[in-house]
Amino acid sequence: MIPLRTSVTLIDPPGATIGIILALVVLYLFQASLPPDVAERFVMNNALVPARYADPAAVARWNLAPDNYLPFFTNAFMHADAWHLLVNAWALWVYGSALEQRLGMLRLVVLYLLAGISASAAHAVAHPTSVVPALGASGAVAGVLGGFAFAYPRERVTTIALPVPRLVRWPALAFVIVWAALQAIMGIADLAAPTAPEKAAGGVAWWAHVGGFIAGLALGRLLTITRKEVRAIGPALGGVRAIGQARQAAVTIGGGRGAGAVVAAPAAVNAIKSLEQARPASSSRTSSRSPWRAATAKAPWFRGGK
Repeated sequence: MIPLRTSVTLIDPPGATIGIILALVVLYLFQASLPPDVAERFVMNNALVPARYADPAAVARWNLAPDNYLPFFTNAFMHADAWHLLVNAWALWVYGSALEQRLGMLRLVVLYLLAGISASAAHAVAHPTSVVPALGASGAVAGVLGGFAFAYPRERVTTIALPVPRLVRWPALAFVIVWAALQAIMGIADLAAPTAPEKAAGGVAWWAHVGGFIAGLALGRLLTITRKEVRAIGPALGGVRAIGQARQAAVTIGGGRGAGAVVAAPAAVNAIKSLEQARPASSSRTSSRSPWRAATAKAPWFRGGK
């Protein structure tokens, strides 16, 4: 299931999401520019090698510092190749740009970083003797997906289903449940597979996904706010209330029964029409004061799958 878009409309530019993606690209280009031997050392020092904290022999063999815990953080910005980077950056854009509308820039960055650290911790616990460097943003992105699921359980996620390519629109909560179940199943199978310690976790870090996702769910609960949505409708609130009062009058005059309500209804309907025509321009989500809103309103890939 390849995520294509969500049904969340982007009101504000997702600056934090774009900034994180740029950081991923810049670090990958730097890493790719290094000579092979220097690049290998760079990866061993900055990617997560769980054995450095649990196996003295691995520490001596690879000359790793057992008291260096920065890789729990730095590995979430590193990637093995361009395809690895592209997949994670795209998933971050799909879910992160939507979640940022609810959290704001700073809270999204906090969630990404803490989810990445939690993903690293889960991987280290699941494979404490692995000397295979674990790197990639997938654990942190899984945390962003968890936060998205908490913030928008009733929205839709459009995916490309394989092996026969076709578009499938999922309720966000159903999509996340299926995705998380697959990660857990694959993680259990990974633990049960008979592998040599040095080859452990040489493929996908399933438990990093699980750990990041759980952290994202918890952080979504702690960080999600709705204040931005309240501010967005603030200028139009007076008009909304006036329209609501007129609509209420149309059905409640005379106790909502008999001829009184029927006679009063035309006047109330006329009041509604006049209020709707006179409502402030600031109530529009594509107000001319926001070029981003006007531009994205015309772009179907920003508007989502509704």
